[in-house]
Amino acid sequence: MKIWESAAGFKEGVRTLPHYAKLAPITQGFIILLLFLSVNVLDYSLMKDLPDGRNVYIAFVTACMIPGIFGIVLSLYWKKPITWAYSIPGIIVFVSGIVNFVYGETLGACIVAGVIVLVIGFSGVVNRVMRWIPLPITMGMVAGVLFRFAVDIVKPLGVIPLTVAIVLGCYAVATLFREKIKIPPIFIAVVVGLIVAVVDGSLNIGAMVFGGLGVARVMSPALPSFGAIISVAIPLAILTIAAENAQAIGVLLTEGYDDIPKGKRVPINAMTILSGVGGIIAPFFGLNNTNIAGPATATAASPDSGPPEGRYTASFFGNIGCIIVAILAPTTFAIFQCFPLTLISMLAGLAMLGVIIGALQRSFSKGAGFLYGASFAFITGIAGITIFKISAPFWALVIGTIISLIVDRKDWRMRTSA
Repeated sequence: MKIWESAAGFKEGVRTLPHYAKLAPITQGFIILLLFLSVNVLDYSLMKDLPDGRNVYIAFVTACMIPGIFGIVLSLYWKKPITWAYSIPGIIVFVSGIVNFVYGETLGACIVAGVIVLVIGFSGVVNRVMRWIPLPITMGMVAGVLFRFAVDIVKPLGVIPLTVAIVLGCYAVATLFREKIKIPPIFIAVVVGLIVAVVDGSLNIGAMVFGGLGVARVMSPALPSFGAIISVAIPLAILTIAAENAQAIGVLLTEGYDDIPKGKRVPINAMTILSGVGGIIAPFFGLNNTNIAGPATATAASPDSGPPEGRYTASFFGNIGCIIVAILAPTTFAIFQCFPLTLISMLAGLAMLGVIIGALQRSFSKGAGFLYGASFAFITGIAGITIFKISAPFWALVIGTIISLIVDRKDWRMRTSA
């Protein structure tokens, strides 16, 4: 098995870029920018109450320049719609690590996660590792850990019922017609929420100021404890390989990129290696990790981006958008700070809804198997338990796998024979 898959080459990608840089991929690239901006709502809602939360958030988002640069280079090098970002479920692991451990120690654990991913990538056995913990169990953990955000979508009904009704109504209509309007429903929800908040006076416009531009800062990661490695590094590495990269790789395979350009396969091992490299670099600047982005890659790889051989340009422009969001990090914090907190929680839930639905589908769809393991991983994730400073994502995987080995034996036998 080749560890580093062959590519069209950076020179070839740059040469054909002007030919394919039409309105369609540029539009899709703009939509990817909106996706990055919308996810910032989640980042803000999770980090605003942390000790020194403003600086944690600004450093985190500013460091997104790293995946932006990765995505630009790699989309040109492989001429495939490879869009780079960071693990959205991994944000939960990252923030829970900061809560249970010191900031520097959590960054150190993220570096360990990058090393784990790098070693697995160089081993050439990525597919085996991805199957080591069955995907339904991993997805059950993801759905359970993120489920509280889904609950936050409807919680504000008792506080701001009219705002919730208007935002949800617009989100539902935008979702229904998303193929026609080509704008992410969550972006429309954010815009409508902003307008409603201005009209009802809950948005403090007077406090809104230009927050300046993001400047990358070099952090000082600390040597992580055993608990930090167990509760942060291992779940983050598993999420990077089995959830984030797996989703994006599946999109590329589905869209035929195992032979686009001709004879150039989807670089599964190389992308895993580069996720590890990025995962080692990113924490030095305050970011949890880097990996190929599932939803953004799906946007770039869609038929709306133009002919298949030219869709890599959508990723190119989308990753430029990622860098723009990174540069504006202090300003986005200043804007989100003026929003009513209940509305922020609701929008964060909507931003995560697609991830949650996807995880639930892959956990409990007919024929997926490992039903008991996925169920207990889901339940444990919802419970949010922390034992010995080891947070829920790890225990969800452990409990789900143990229960599955006991109860889902038929699925394990079928998996082994396959």
